[in-house]
Amino acid sequence: MIKQKIISYKWEMLGLLWFAFLFNQADRAMYGFVMPLIKEDLNLTDIELGVVATTFHIFYGLLAPLAGYVGDIFRRSRILVASIGTWSLAALLTGFSANMTHLILFRGASLSLGEAFYLPSANSLIGQYHEKTRAFAMSIHQTALYCGMIGSGVIAGYLGQTYGWRSPFFLFGALGLIWASLMFFRLKDPASKPGDPKVSPDKKAHKIPLKEVVRAIFRKKSVLMLCLVFGCLVFVNVGYVTWMPTLLHEKFGLSLAQAGFSSMFYHVICAFIGVMAGGKIADYFSMKRKNGRLLVVGTGFLLCVPFVYLMGATSSLTLSIFGLAGFGLFRGVCDSAFFAGLFDVVEPKYRSSGQGLVISFGLLVGSLAPVLLGWIKTEFGLSQGISLMSVVSLLGAVSIALTVILFFNRDYVAPSISK
Repeated sequence: MIKQKIISYKWEMLGLLWFAFLFNQADRAMYGFVMPLIKEDLNLTDIELGVVATTFHIFYGLLAPLAGYVGDIFRRSRILVASIGTWSLAALLTGFSANMTHLILFRGASLSLGEAFYLPSANSLIGQYHEKTRAFAMSIHQTALYCGMIGSGVIAGYLGQTYGWRSPFFLFGALGLIWASLMFFRLKDPASKPGDPKVSPDKKAHKIPLKEVVRAIFRKKSVLMLCLVFGCLVFVNVGYVTWMPTLLHEKFGLSLAQAGFSSMFYHVICAFIGVMAGGKIADYFSMKRKNGRLLVVGTGFLLCVPFVYLMGATSSLTLSIFGLAGFGLFRGVCDSAFFAGLFDVVEPKYRSSGQGLVISFGLLVGSLAPVLLGWIKTEFGLSQGISLMSVVSLLGAVSIALTVILFFNRDYVAPSISK
């Protein structure tokens, strides 16, 4: 009976985190869907719009190592509740912005403060409840990212054109605060196992020395290489989310609602397929080869390259959307197994900190995408900037190959207790 309850709750926990991650991505992505309206209302330049998005990713990247370490020494369930409450309040306050300074404060700094603490603790909590089904469970969680993107694209585009750009921030901020209240009562940490973060009965943190964490993570060259890989993944994704709706709006004459829908729908549907299939494939190959998850990620990266190039290079709307769809399919494959693959080279008690390091580097690299593409748009045209992101995808594929060939076998951590 107890075992049945544990099995049942690990899927309820995943459902709670799924909706939290949906709001996480919706609050982050909707800025890109209403940028033209913000630009007109607040009289901002393309570079200034890019700076606001870049500020978010810089703050997120700087906070991620702290978020990871905190996730290894405090109760992850409480961290997650505080995280969603903070970013939802920040999204709500973004709707009151009257100038660029307000956008940087609320959409940049405050939103990143809440969101930075989510993913390390969420993925680690999923990893605690799921062992054999780790990549599959993380794949399900990842689908919330896509649903959040497409949902916010349609809703933010419609609300923005109908009621003004502030309305979607009010809506999603309020919904997130409601969900944080529900999570406060329902989200629980599992009973501790060997290698998991320890929490004493009085619920005080058992601190892992920072020096021990740093030494354990930085001695793994696979982790350092995966920082570069994640940087490539985030750079392309951030550039796509921030500027692709604008490309479709300006290059092909779509309305904001149409551009928001078209830039996300086909991409997300294919990404949904890619992430679900990729998670199953990655778990299967991990039983055949211990580096199977990373091989799946590397294959996904390589197959992204031609589609990312096509998104910006073509003068046909149909082909651009075809590129979006292909990029979505293989981006989903990358997303499905990346963190599960990272866990193959990081001991369980350091997983949140390891994610924090990887996310930090990835977000700092990704933070360059909005402002860099904003500059390329001004100097050479946005189509050029989107197409050039294919080179970054290729770099990610090469980095995965080098990780598997040179470092993985030495860094691999065999699973302990199966679930």
